[in-house]
Amino acid sequence: MNKSIPTVVARPFSERLWPSFGWLVCTYFATVLVLDRVVYALVALIAVGIAFTALFSYRPILDRELRIFCLVLITNFFLALPNIVLARDGLISLENPVRMLLMLPLIFAVTRFGLNLRYICVGLAVGMLAAALVVGWQYHVLEMVRPGIHYNPIHFSQVAMSAFSVLLAACLVIRDRLAPLYMAGLLAALYCVILSATRGTLLAIVPIIIFLLWWGRRRGVWKEKLSWRKILLFPIIFLFLGTVLVGTGNLLDRAQIAVNQGSDYFGGSDKMSGVSIRLELWRGALMAGREHPLLGIGYRERENYLSQKILIGELKPYVANMRTTHNDYLDALQSRGVPGLILQILIYAVLISIFIRGLAGVTDEKLFAALAGILVTISYATYSLTAEPMFTGMSLIFFIVINSLCIGIIKFTKNSISADNSRQSG
Repeated sequence: MNKSIPTVVARPFSERLWPSFGWLVCTYFATVLVLDRVVYALVALIAVGIAFTALFSYRPILDRELRIFCLVLITNFFLALPNIVLARDGLISLENPVRMLLMLPLIFAVTRFGLNLRYICVGLAVGMLAAALVVGWQYHVLEMVRPGIHYNPIHFSQVAMSAFSVLLAACLVIRDRLAPLYMAGLLAALYCVILSATRGTLLAIVPIIIFLLWWGRRRGVWKEKLSWRKILLFPIIFLFLGTVLVGTGNLLDRAQIAVNQGSDYFGGSDKMSGVSIRLELWRGALMAGREHPLLGIGYRERENYLSQKILIGELKPYVANMRTTHNDYLDALQSRGVPGLILQILIYAVLISIFIRGLAGVTDEKLFAALAGILVTISYATYSLTAEPMFTGMSLIFFIVINSLCIGIIKFTKNSISADNSRQSG
């Protein structure tokens, strides 16, 4: 009697390594605001390394959307080369374009193997709850006016508000027994934003609500029979928002100060303030864009350019030696000319296009990824009006990681059946 000998097919190393990627993603989101930047940068770097390993001997399938996105990122990289050739910036102009290119291995790796949504949602919820405890201690016990744990409160609040966007998508879409944890993390993220007293960051809640109203009306979400959790979601958010805003008062006071400072500036006052500095820097960026529309003035020439404008009386003296423009769009125009501004807008526009098409998905996974991605991208497009999230380490890395994962999840759910068939036929 012949006995069949079972055959064991060894799994490739990339497949055996992949589960650790999910845990690294969860660790990144759980620690990004709480621990020092060395930790989140190292975790993100290891995750990218695993993504590269997962792509060994794998040929990614590029649909039209991914080809366009790859083209935008590659063009963004090559646009930095002229300033290097002209000896304006050295390698500094390549730093962020290279980081943006790291989106591609993350996208392709998740497209190949997929990713459990809990790694994202649980990691963010735990991270925001931990961050809320620390900033609450800093604010109430240490009496810090604008807490941010290890970071500038602006950058801290941008990541917290983006986490709010992702967890909001989770609460709206995912049917999960961990939904109360996501809700708690969502409120904790909002609490972090309010305590940081960052005015421009909280403004992102306005386009988020506008988009959700449009999406809900178009998809007919609000006509469907909703669960009690979804019915109570927004009243709870607004009640919490109003209670903490009034209870702390710091952010409301800063909003009133901004109105007064704006009135002073447009009234002809030469008084230096946070608003007047931004408005003068924006004027300087527009001047640079008009005078150097093709390539801009680069990054290192900014201080010299502002000093020259101050000497001839076209800008006010208090903007001397300012390192940032406090506006991503105008910074791109000033540093990289009109092509840089166009590419900055294109990055947001292409991502929004990918995610809007993904909203047609019928699975919870794909719908969550699309909704989370578009809310985060809308948020960053809003932050960019008053700050520079795309040129700040922590904010940019968060943008890269979360959007890459969301695109990969969308493409995985789209291509998983054909990928399984190809493996079986092979």
